[in-house]
Amino acid sequence: MSPRGGWWPFGRRGEERPSAEQAAAAEAQTRLLGVLAQELAAAQTEPWDELSYRAFVVADRTQSHVSLRGAWPPPLAQKPTSSTFAEALAELRAATAAPGRGAWFTISMTVRADGEVDASFDVDTEPGFLPPAGPADFARDLERFPRSVEAQPTWLRERLSWARLTPEQRSRAEAGVGALQPYPALGGSRPLFTVTVTPEDDVVDVLDHATGRRALVDRDGTVRLVAPDPSARPR
Repeated sequence: MSPRGGWWPFGRRGEERPSAEQAAAAEAQTRLLGVLAQELAAAQTEPWDELSYRAFVVADRTQSHVSLRGAWPPPLAQKPTSSTFAEALAELRAATAAPGRGAWFTISMTVRADGEVDASFDVDTEPGFLPPAGPADFARDLERFPRSVEAQPTWLRERLSWARLTPEQRSRAEAGVGALQPYPALGGSRPLFTVTVTPEDDVVDVLDHATGRRALVDRDGTVRLVAPDPSARPR
């Protein structure tokens, strides 16, 4: 197997000579991609020309899909079940995590029958878990792989804002979302509602990123809707 990683966690290739630590991480990435490719190939029971693997990972949760090409109808793909594969996937995520930038959430791999391997990693797009990963999952992941606020995409900051709520505050935040969006959203991306709590009076402040409207929910459950501030549009 000859793996080629599609993501360099320490800046653009060629910009500067990597440090010993960075070089070791790149070597680990190549080695671990080779292990994953070998385990994926070994798990298959039918002939194939090309194998595609995609996985979403956050905290201790992983959801993956494998598909094969090479005949018609397409061969039935098998997922690796060995501990070697699971350990290599976890080690790869840790090895490629960059300080202050966290770890990737999605890996996509292509393995060809001639041994060539391509891989890419997505650190910024919300992973497509079904059912979706919850705020607590992302909070645990952030503890394991710290990411500065500046490096957090909007959807992740929104998820983390919900993770900081107490159960009672979460209940009020959900009431705020219901007031801002009384009907379920149809199609498109997941609506974003970032939550903050004012420490002096414990008011739950829910921001609708789509409209800029806010819902302020008092301790007694009273909901006050606030029109968007044109000078402070959500990012």
